[in-house]
Amino acid sequence: LDLPRDVMKLVLSFIPNPGLMKDHVNGSTPLSLACSSSSDCSSSNSSNKVFVLEKLLYVAPGACSIPDSCGYIPLHYTCRVNCYLSTRVIGPLICAAPNSPTIPDKNG
Repeated sequence: LDLPRDVMKLVLSFIPNPGLMKDHVNGSTPLSLACSSSSDCSSSNSSNKVFVLEKLLYVAPGACSIPDSCGYIPLHYTCRVNCYLSTRVIGPLICAAPNSPTIPDKNG
């Protein structure tokens, strides 16, 4: 039993459009929140985080181009925060939203 993955599958099965929901604090989608959380490059949790990101991309690829209140999209956070994950996630993020590398944040 892989609890984090099983819990993630269960949650996604009960929530309609889970990847497009936004939090009430800064307007982040679950994908943005997952991409913005830092991850230790040597962490064994990295594979679980990649799994979560892949599932969020699968259920809501449109979330790749939804900015939060700061104007950041998931690609911005992935490039700024995650060293190991960026090599595994940038490609799928760009494939889901090919224009995402050209989307500016609020600073341009």
